[in-house]
Order: sequence, then C-alpha cells, then structure tokens
Amino acid sequence: MIDHSKLEGYSEAQIAIAENTTPRALYMAQLEAWADGSQYDGRPSWWDTSVPLWDRAPCVVYPVVQTSVASNTDLVLGEGRWPLVTSSPDEDDTDFDDDALDEESSKLVDRTIAEVHRVTRFRVVTKQCFRSAQTCGTGVMLFGVRDGRVFAETTKARWCEPELDSHGRVLRLVIQYPYMECYRRNDGKRAVRAMLYRRVIDDVSDTTMLPAVARADGHEPKWTPDPKLTVQHGLGFCPVVWYAFDAEISTVEEIDGHAVHALILDEIRAHDFANSMHHRAALYAGDPQWTETGVDLGSNPSSTGKVTEFPATLHGGGESGANPRVGVYRTGPARSTGRRKGSGEVWQYENDKTKVELHALPGDALKALEDNAHGLRMMLCHVLAVVDLDPENIKFAATTSGKALEAIKQRQIDRCDTYRDDVGDKLIIPATEMLLRILATRGEQVCMRGKSKWLAVLRKLGETVCDGALSLKWGTYFKPDALEDQQMVTTSVTAYDAGLITRRMAVQKLRRVYGIENVDQALEQIEAEAQERAQKQAEAFHAYGDDATGRGGSGASEDAAGAADAGGARDGRAGSSPAKPPPQREDKQRA
Repeated sequence: MIDHSKLEGYSEAQIAIAENTTPRALYMAQLEAWADGSQYDGRPSWWDTSVPLWDRAPCVVYPVVQTSVASNTDLVLGEGRWPLVTSSPDEDDTDFDDDALDEESSKLVDRTIAEVHRVTRFRVVTKQCFRSAQTCGTGVMLFGVRDGRVFAETTKARWCEPELDSHGRVLRLVIQYPYMECYRRNDGKRAVRAMLYRRVIDDVSDTTMLPAVARADGHEPKWTPDPKLTVQHGLGFCPVVWYAFDAEISTVEEIDGHAVHALILDEIRAHDFANSMHHRAALYAGDPQWTETGVDLGSNPSSTGKVTEFPATLHGGGESGANPRVGVYRTGPARSTGRRKGSGEVWQYENDKTKVELHALPGDALKALEDNAHGLRMMLCHVLAVVDLDPENIKFAATTSGKALEAIKQRQIDRCDTYRDDVGDKLIIPATEMLLRILATRGEQVCMRGKSKWLAVLRKLGETVCDGALSLKWGTYFKPDALEDQQMVTTSVTAYDAGLITRRMAVQKLRRVYGIENVDQALEQIEAEAQERAQKQAEAFHAYGDDATGRGGSGASEDAAGAADAGGARDGRAGSSPAKPPPQREDKQRA
C-alpha cells in the first residue's frame, strides 16, 4: 500500500475517510485483517521494550484463518470436486414434476451452462466469492454483458449496501467507499485528499458516478453520473447475487452471514503471542546473556571488533533504486568497534575478583511455551473444523488412499458438507440462473458458441429454467487410488448389467474416473460408437454368410471366404466348408 503520510493534507484525509466509513464496513475490514494477518499493523515492534508486551505486534503471526479458508475452498470447490450443474431431473422426479424439461432441452441447457461458465471464468469467480464470504461473512457476485461478452465478477461486501426483497434477492445495490488520492495543487506541490467512489446497480441500469471529494462532516456530495461508465442494461432485474455465508435466523437489519473466525479473535491473538514468546525464548536460549562483575564500566577484555550492521531500506528487503537505504540496524551500541566474540577469542581480566557468568535457560524451559502454543493451535483447528496435516505427515498422506484420507479429515468433511449445501443453494445455483436469464434477455448482444440453438430454447422456456430447475451433483472429496477406481467401475458395470441402474446413472457415477465433463455428450458418443460397432458387425455377418452359401460375389465376400479357408487350414480342416458363425448372445444383440 502506498504511504501518503508524508504528504500535505494527510490528517484531513484520514478524518474524512473515517467519517465516510460505516460501522459495518469497519467491522468487516477488521475481520478481513484478522484473516490476512494485518490485524497488528500500527503497533510497536515486538522487540520494543518501551511498551508492555501485550501492546506490541507479535513477530510470529500464524495464518490460521487464511489456512482454514483455503482448505475449505479446496475441499468444497477444488479441482475434481466442482459440482455438476444440470437441469436434468432425477429419474424419481420425472413423474412428480410436471414442468420438468424434456430430454433434448435439458441437454442443450446443460451445454449452455458449461459454455457460459467457461466464458465467464465462473469457477474462479465463485471461489473468490466463497473465500470472501468465509472471511467477512458475505460474498457478492455481479453479472452483465460487456463488449459482447457475458461476465461475472466479485467485489468487497463491506463496500456494498443492498436492498433485498423478502426472498433475499437484490433489488438495488450501491457500491461506495472512500479512498486517498494523490494530486498536484495549483502551486505544483503534491498533496493528498479523500475521495468517494460510487456505483449503483438496479433493474434498469449500471451507473458509475464521477469521483467526488469526501467531506469531513460525512455528508453526501452531489453525484454526477460518468457517461463513459454508465450502461442502460434494461434487464428487468438487478444482476447481483448476495451470498450471506452460513447465515442463521437474525433480525431484519442483519444482511450478512458469519465469518468463520468471528468468535475466536482472542484465541488467535493468544496463539500469535505464544508463538512469538516461544521464538524470543529460543533466540535467547541459543545466544544466552553474559554478565560481568568486578570490572570497570565499558572495559573490553578482548581485542576490538566491528559492530555488526544491517542496512535498513525504505520498504524493507534488499537495496534498489526504488528501495533506497535509509539507515542501519546495529547489534550493539552506536560505535564503530565492539568486543570480539567467538570460539577462538579469549577474554582476559587482571582483577582476580572479576566474575563472568552465562545466564542460560534450562533444557526444558521452552516446553511450557511450546505446549501452550500447540494447545491453542489445536483448539483453533477444532473450532474451525480444520484438520491440518503436519509437514512430517505429508509423506504418509501421499501414500494413503482416498478413503483413509477421508477418515482422517472426517471432522472437516462433515463441516464442508454443510458448506456444500450453503454455497450450492445460495451462490452457485442462483448465479447460474442469473447467467441464463441474462442470455435469454440479451442473447443478441452476446458472442458465444451455439447461439442459434441456446437462444431459442432459453426464450421458449422463459422463467422455467431459472426457477428451481437446476440441481447440483457433487463428487467425492478425495481422489480414489487405482484399486478403488477399478472397484467403482466393476460395481457400476455389474449394477448396469443387472438392470439396477440406467446407463446415465452408470456414466454419472464414473464421470470422475474417466474425466467426463459433460454426461450428455458422453452418452451421445457412447450411443454413436455402439451403433457404429453394431453396423460393422452386421455388415461383416452378412458378408460372411453370403460367401458361405455361395451367394456372395463382392470383393469383400471373397476376402471373408478366404479368411475362413485360411482359418480352416490352420485348424487342420483345409478344404472343408467354413463353420457357421457362433450364435450371438442375447444381451449383446440387445445392445
């Protein structure tokens, strides 16, 4: 982040930003800071002994929230775990649902869903929204058509103020936040001021205002639309999905969900301090303190040596043109020479009453700190329902089957089962329905494959495909090994041959094993290849039969007869009539 603190107007800008930031935005910003590890910014250094220990910034900040959020996102929406979004009803629902889509329409809608997800990078945006929702309690997704291309994007929920209907759908969304702007005054000097950004999205337009100066009293400025960033979309609905993560029953003014770490901030702080104290004690144990008595103040019993210095740069790290040196860090007093210390250095004293002591920590001094930090970490993982495999267990995990890993992480998987239902019903399905509604409403403006087909079907279906017609089919959390895959294939084939499941159900079960992205396309390809094989078998059978009875005369029949004679010669029956083809099995004929 750019540092504006040295510029004129910084103090006034801070006041204006504070007056134009809502309490809700402040709270959500704090939750985000606890997630990304910046919650201690502005505190004195951990090594600053002029302030109490509890008022300093810990030197070790363990990203327990970030780790938890990333782990949940990987388990719910990671590679190989993304759900299949389909409009095809379950077989048990076809008789119950009179409004169910017919098979051809369902296949086309599913292909359209797959294509619009690809075009909008839907998986990436959904993961970003899910991470944001876990971090601050709410995720927001915006949709529309830009330059002939359907888009999906996300923004920070703390900037947003929505107007929701009784079903939680967004009627109007205002995105507004203050920020600092560096500018040149009339005299040419650089200064900084507080500005306001504002964007309003409703069922008619998407309007971005020209930036306005933020007032120190917090009053709204006079807004002017920016004609370059204003679109009259005319969709008839607000293209926004508001996702309140893990929301429970609450009052009418509560519009946000619950961040995963909202109730354990004190425990996170205690864990960071425990690790920092353990680190400090380990440094002291590795370099214990010497004391001397019976010597003059400032005396040096060794030859002189240079005090170690480390360069201090403007932004930290190595020196460069954009990161110049601004000072040095010294290991001792500000002088050019110091006491030499090392295995070959001997300190000598003339006074026989001089006493030199090394104050070392006992061998088990760090155990209490280590146990405390470990206990806090286990408690945090338990509350967050995260099973974090230690680095030394990675080798063990790499050779463990999917079923075994699922058993190890059962607690987190149980929690993620809840997250699957939450993110599926309140984010993935509403967002996909929103994209389909946009395609049905503004299809002429969209450049996407298969436009002539999906546009006609979506417009014919109207609101049907956007009103409870979509469902999700989730896969397994962990990839099975080769043996588990083989068992799954054998079980599916056996159940299909026994008539217990349909071919679609079998392919759906095996979609992960064979990397099938679209079940309908796979079924069509399987059917086409089956018909092609059946046609070839029928042609070969007729050609073989014609040659055997003397009715064949084509080149193909002669080749078949020759092959039959050659087969008879190999069997010791040269010159005999070719044997009749073996009877076809009834189940193969049915196939």
